[in-house]
Amino acid sequence: MRVLLSATTPGGDAADVADRLRHAGHTVDGCRGGERCTLAMGGTCPLADHLADVHVHVRERPGPPAGRDRPFLCAVVAGAPLVLCGPPSPEGPWSRADVVCSPAGVVDALERAVRRASAGGRWDQPRSA
Repeated sequence: MRVLLSATTPGGDAADVADRLRHAGHTVDGCRGGERCTLAMGGTCPLADHLADVHVHVRERPGPPAGRDRPFLCAVVAGAPLVLCGPPSPEGPWSRADVVCSPAGVVDALERAVRRASAGGRWDQPRSA
């Protein structure tokens, strides 16, 4: 699957998640969002252009969204399948994740997130092999 990966904090758990996804054979692209948004700078966006099958966002601490959480918010608006690796929250945008998991569970979480989003009519089946 083509995975769009973002993180509240670069490195740490996000690097572990990226390694796990690549090792499982997935294509991983990053998104920094905010002022560095490629779409805002005249480029393409994996979410807007349907170049990603699922969005994975890594956050290491609970709390309200911050600047680096913008890609997660974009994925909510796009209706993309969402995996949140990190502390769950019953309210706010975090509650919109299709699946919440630990970094160790991210590979298994991808398929579940895509199935839930597809069953809800928000997203087409993955476009990649």
